[in-house]
Amino acid sequence: MRNPLNININSFGLGISDNSLRAAKIKKEKSGLVLASFGRKEIGEEIIKNGKVKNEDLLASSVKDLLKKIKGEKIKTRHVAASLPEEKSFLHFIEMPRMNDEELKKAVIYEAENYIPLPLSEVYLDFQVISSLKANKGNLNVLIVAQPKKIIDPFVSSLKKAGLFPVFLEIEPTSIARSLIVQKEKGGSFLLIDIGQTKTSFIIFYEGLIRFTSSIFIPLKDFAKADRISSAEEKEPRVDGAETKEALLPVLDKIVEAAQKHLKYYDSYTSAGQNGKAENISKIIISGSNANLKNLPNLLSEKLQINTETGNPFANFSKGSQKISDSEALSYSTAFGLALQGFEL
Repeated sequence: MRNPLNININSFGLGISDNSLRAAKIKKEKSGLVLASFGRKEIGEEIIKNGKVKNEDLLASSVKDLLKKIKGEKIKTRHVAASLPEEKSFLHFIEMPRMNDEELKKAVIYEAENYIPLPLSEVYLDFQVISSLKANKGNLNVLIVAQPKKIIDPFVSSLKKAGLFPVFLEIEPTSIARSLIVQKEKGGSFLLIDIGQTKTSFIIFYEGLIRFTSSIFIPLKDFAKADRISSAEEKEPRVDGAETKEALLPVLDKIVEAAQKHLKYYDSYTSAGQNGKAENISKIIISGSNANLKNLPNLLSEKLQINTETGNPFANFSKGSQKISDSEALSYSTAFGLALQGFEL
């Protein structure tokens, strides 16, 4: 759901989740793109719960408060690129006969009724032709994306109440991928795992586009013990980090189980769509506020048998003079990705 005029407007990124708000502004200098501003504010379930805005006025007030306390340069622009909850969106690939743009638009709207579990009058619908996927001869692969209006409208209304003008809206996985994957790797296949405070998102990225997304909820208390022990081991290292590993098991098992399910789906999808030849995931990239747990990449590599690494939140720009640690920056992947839209990477 981009700026309909497709104009490159100077905007900042605003990642919105159930638990927090994160803002980021990127600017272009002679040396390249650098982080100009960043900040976060924790919020409660009285404002957003399960991806739904519960109180527009409180959300607007929280956004205003965040912008007053921003670190780095003051954010002066009122134009914002904001995230939308992935768990409330519908993504589906369909195969269509080749036709001109106007005919395709009408055909996709007609065809979407078979895949979107809501009346089309109740959703915002968009689509994109995926030229990199192999379709049957003479056909087109099309990605359909739909978001319920009752979910989107309160987000937009809240931003306007905060005195902002939303010029760009997209689901979190797209922003995360833009932040973590560098241009030269965009032809590859990755599983991105964003481990937030309570929600862990799984994003399959293939040939430059999101192919599949899903989320699971892991209680904060499950991370708390592992984080506490991991921090203690950083100060006083054990021989093999066994205590951290044991504390991580409840979290690790949930993440591994979900990842295996999604990888199995991806394998069957690519096997069917690529003439029986599945495209292997080359690596797993983890990010999010809980991605810094000691030994987590190694444990995931061991369990899933796929090379796993902690993402680089500054993969597509520089930290500049802003004082933000790499570990803290991992929780800004969505905001950074939104802030990067409009720049050539």
